[in-house]
Amino acid sequence: SQAEGVHRIYWYQLQDSVWWKKGGVRHTDREFHFGLLNRDLSFKPSMMGFINVAEAMDQAKFVKHLTFASDDKAKGLLFDKPDGSLAILWHRADGYTLTERSKPFASPEPWEDRWKTKVPMTFATTGDTVTTRDALGRIKTYKAINNKVELILDGAPLIVEGLKLN
Repeated sequence: SQAEGVHRIYWYQLQDSVWWKKGGVRHTDREFHFGLLNRDLSFKPSMMGFINVAEAMDQAKFVKHLTFASDDKAKGLLFDKPDGSLAILWHRADGYTLTERSKPFASPEPWEDRWKTKVPMTFATTGDTVTTRDALGRIKTYKAINNKVELILDGAPLIVEGLKLN
């Protein structure tokens, strides 16, 4: 939202339900499934993603869109935080969607890796380690060698701290 200048958002429904009867059930109403929570208030995967991004982006300020001369399908967003920079990186070798153009346009679960193309890219680092988070908040730490680290990018966004991208 910051990269596009959005200042406010309105969340339509917090939990799965129908707008005209709070807590009501109508599985055939396509809006029934719009919530971040299930009807029993348990988290849906999208809520985990929302929490992860909110935590990672705390106090972050948008700096710029990232492009890479070495690969025009690699994309990213750069942010400044009080403790350093943060980047969100992804690669569009497989396009923008994983679904086929047929109903019901099912998406894979976020913990299922369905991106076919994995692209290794080398980045300069600001220190000895780089930390990544996937969309669900799973954290990995990589050791930099000679202030460089290789990350594998695909269509899923990867939150990265510790890169030198300015």
